[in-house]
Amino acid sequence: MSYAIRNIEVIHLWTERYPNRMATTTLVSVEEYLATDYEPDADYIDGEIEERTMPKKKHSRIQVWLAARWVEHPEVAVYTELRVRISPTRFRVPDILLIKRSQDLDEEIVTRPPLLIVEIRSDEDRIHRMLERIDDYFAMGVPHCWILDPYERVAYICSPGSRFQLVREGSLTIESPRIELRLADVFAALDAR
Repeated sequence: MSYAIRNIEVIHLWTERYPNRMATTTLVSVEEYLATDYEPDADYIDGEIEERTMPKKKHSRIQVWLAARWVEHPEVAVYTELRVRISPTRFRVPDILLIKRSQDLDEEIVTRPPLLIVEIRSDEDRIHRMLERIDDYFAMGVPHCWILDPYERVAYICSPGSRFQLVREGSLTIESPRIELRLADVFAALDAR
């Protein structure tokens, strides 16, 4: 019996015993993805729709606080949950992104690397999915990526090659244009009523 036939038999046996354990994947065209509204919006990875974790209250509170903090910044435009084209077959929807005002184009989908992407960890997020997202941003040319974790009350400064610098206190900063985010202020926003 050939190896291929044996594998098909094993898969068939597995699906008979555990019918709900194997997910089927239906490929979707880029055009269909771009024409569809997902709630919440979803990522598009090489023909597959990848659902994002549904944000909870801590996630939402930080996201709103950050957007409000940066909306009046004279040198950057802030956006929440805006589609970013990583490549012709990959689209991500980051929680927060900052674009230099001088580079902010009138486009519905961001096609040039933002200055900063901030991802806010939800309680159901898994590290391997966060790494994939961050790696995609760096592949696009995004120079700065931060992850905020409202559950552990820490942040990570991400660098290309999936390196993370844990930040427990102090500030996250970008020098040009000047962006500074004090962790004490971020996490105090969680406690405000």
